[in-house]
Amino acid sequence: MYGIRFDKIGAIKSALSHLQDLVAVFSQENSSHLMLVYNSDSPPPPSSSIIETIPIDDLVNRDLTHLDGPVVGFSALDVIREEVATKGPRFYAIERVFREQGLYDSLNQTRHKLARFLIQYLNGKTIPSIYNIFFRYNL
Repeated sequence: MYGIRFDKIGAIKSALSHLQDLVAVFSQENSSHLMLVYNSDSPPPPSSSIIETIPIDDLVNRDLTHLDGPVVGFSALDVIREEVATKGPRFYAIERVFREQGLYDSLNQTRHKLARFLIQYLNGKTIPSIYNIFFRYNL
């Protein structure tokens, strides 16, 4: 593949119904299966049978070999998984999806929460309960 598959990206974008806390969408090249990664202890339920939703904590050790299609996500995901495409023809910035839908506040909140997760991840302290306390009380 020499360029981004905009047909596949269009199919991914049309399958997204809940963007708040969504940090990545992994796809399969020859299938409509999608894995949505949320920075949340309890991601929203899948909206169809072709969609799987997981919390970001599960991404750390998840087998991604079967997810060989384009990735829609934040480029910072390569902090967690170096092999994830975060540049080039297999990557589409999720910020564009938020902006296309006019979800600027959700984008900023999702980025902020991801930054906090990455700091804790790099410090070796990925404790989900900290997120709940921090964001529930707006600390």
